[in-house]
Amino acid sequence: MRVTFAGKVDYLNEVKADLVLLDRSFICRGNVCGELEPPRLPNAVLVDTGIKFDPKNEMLNRRKRIAKMLLHALDHVKGDVLFVDSDVIIPDVPFNYSTPRSICIPAKAKPSELIVIFCQSTNMFVPEPYLPSLRDILLSYTDYTVPVDIYINRKLGSVPLWLNGVCHYINGKKYCL
Repeated sequence: MRVTFAGKVDYLNEVKADLVLLDRSFICRGNVCGELEPPRLPNAVLVDTGIKFDPKNEMLNRRKRIAKMLLHALDHVKGDVLFVDSDVIIPDVPFNYSTPRSICIPAKAKPSELIVIFCQSTNMFVPEPYLPSLRDILLSYTDYTVPVDIYINRKLGSVPLWLNGVCHYINGKKYCL
């Protein structure tokens, strides 16, 4: 199952997720959710992390929000799962791995503008037997100074996976492997 949680929804047609999780606290301003309110977006589930968008604290809030969204995703999946960011395109290939894989993506080497290949993102394949471990890892994530994606992949023991055709939209431009 392909699961994404949407921050950016511009590329969801290309992402081709089986399940799209939307965070009410993040996307709604007051009672206005715009075009994201289901059922306008097929295969979407509205959840609530309780973490509102806050430009001043957004780096730490984003890390907390990702961890909570992944926990919400675990409540909706059974079997192997491929987590795909809402602005990352992963080719339709079989994932027949017995251990977790972190999909390498082109990414910005923040705070610079340099584009690098990053192999510890939240774009990852997690076989069903590892889902309880992933839940425990997410529940233990409390040091928000450590990026959540790196924390998860190190604790889970994910193996980097390079796939030709993986693309990432960065500032509206598509970068591909």
